[in-house]
Amino acid sequence: MNKKIGYHISEIEKGVVGEYSKIIEEINELIDAENQNARIMILVELSDLVGSILLYINKNELDLDLKLPFLKEKDNINSKTLLKTALMLKDQINKKDIENNIKLLIAHINSYIHNNFSDFNFMDLYIMSNITSRAFTNGYR
Repeated sequence: MNKKIGYHISEIEKGVVGEYSKIIEEINELIDAENQNARIMILVELSDLVGSILLYINKNELDLDLKLPFLKEKDNINSKTLLKTALMLKDQINKKDIENNIKLLIAHINSYIHNNFSDFNFMDLYIMSNITSRAFTNGYR
C-alpha cells in the first residue's frame, strides 16, 4: 500500500469541529510536526490547537476569559503533557471541571510556547487563530 503524505507523516484521526476530538486531532498534529522537526509547523499547529479550544469553549458555552492572567510558565511541558491534559476532558461532565481543565490546558500551551519559542506567547497564538478562523469563515485564504 502506498501511503500519500501531505503535511503530516503520521495517520491522524480527524476530529469534529467544536468537540473534544478536534482538540486531540490538533495535539496529534503538533506531535507529528515535532517528529518532523518543523518549528514553523509547530507554531501553526499550536495556533490551530488554540482555535480548536476556542470553538470547544463556544460550543459548550463555557465561561472563560482567555485574556485573564491565569497563565504561568511551568518547566517540562511538552506535547505529551498537552495530550495527557486534553484527554482528561473526555469523561468530564461537570462544567466547572471542564472549565478548570481548559484553563490548565491553556496554561500548559503557554508554558510550552514559552519554553520552546521564547519570542512568542499565548496571545500570539490567539491572534493567529482568530485570523485563521476569519479566513476560513470568509472563504478567502
